[in-house]
Amino acid sequence: MPIDASTLTSQEQITAIYVAYYDRAPDPYGLQFWVDQLEGGRSIEQIATDFSSAAETIQKYPYFESPELASSDVFITSIYVNLFGRAPDAAGLDFWTDQLESGSTPVGEIILAILEGAQDEASGGFPDSETIINKIDVGLDWTEAAANAGIGTQSNPIAEDIGNGQFVVLDVPSFASATSILDGVDGTSAAVDAAKLATDEYFEDATNIGVTENLTTGIDNVVIGTFGTVDTVRGALNDDGTTDNDTFSSGDFIKGNGLTEVSLSLIEANSGNADFVEME
Repeated sequence: MPIDASTLTSQEQITAIYVAYYDRAPDPYGLQFWVDQLEGGRSIEQIATDFSSAAETIQKYPYFESPELASSDVFITSIYVNLFGRAPDAAGLDFWTDQLESGSTPVGEIILAILEGAQDEASGGFPDSETIINKIDVGLDWTEAAANAGIGTQSNPIAEDIGNGQFVVLDVPSFASATSILDGVDGTSAAVDAAKLATDEYFEDATNIGVTENLTTGIDNVVIGTFGTVDTVRGALNDDGTTDNDTFSSGDFIKGNGLTEVSLSLIEANSGNADFVEME
C-alpha cells in the first residue's frame, strides 16, 4: 500500500529524507537537529527542500549548484534508486524533471510525492514501500548504535560543512558504514537482519574509539591522556603556501601518552580534501 508520510514518526520521516538524498543512515546529531526542526513546526516538505541547499547535496548533485548547466535527471533518478532500489520509468522521470526544472513544484514536495507514490508488491507493483520502510528501519538502527557509541554526535561528528559549500568527511570508516549499511536492503526481512548484523559488528569493533580534539587558529597544546583507545586530532592546513583558515600551525603541541593510538586528521582548508597522517 502507498506510504502516508504523516503516519511515520519524526525520526522515520527525517531518515527517509536522508535516504532519498544520500542513501545513507543519518548521523545522530543531524537526525536530532532535523527532528527538532520538524517537531518545532517546520513541515517535512520544507525540511526536504532545506536539504537541497546543504553542502553535502551540492557536492553530490551538480544541478543544485548550476541548475542552468547541469541536468536534474541524475538527481531525480537518484531519488528513485535511493528510496526504492530501482530507476524511475520514463514517464515519471520526464514529469518530475520538468516539475523541478520549471520550478512548478518545490524539490521537497517532489521528494515527498515520490515517497508517498511508492508501489506495493502485494498489489502487483514493485516492492517500493517494503524497500523504503526497511531502509528506514536499518538506517535508524545504525543511528541508534552510533549514538550509543558516541559516534556522529555534536562533539564527535563524522562529517561537517566547513563553509563555502565544502562538505568534509571527518570519520571515514563511520561515514562509509552509514552509507554501505543500506547496500542490498530490499523488501525482504532477510536483508534487514543482515544489515542490522553488519551494524552490530561495526560498532563492536568501534568501541575503542576515544576522544576527538579540534585544533584552533591559535597555538594549541593537546595532550591525550586516554588508555587503549584510538583518538583523533583534527586540523586544517592549506597546501598552497597561505595560512588562511589554518588550524594546524607552527607551535602546536600534540602529545599522546604511549598507551593509545593518536592520529592527526588534516583537511585542506579551502578545498576540504582530506589527508591522514599517523603520529607517534
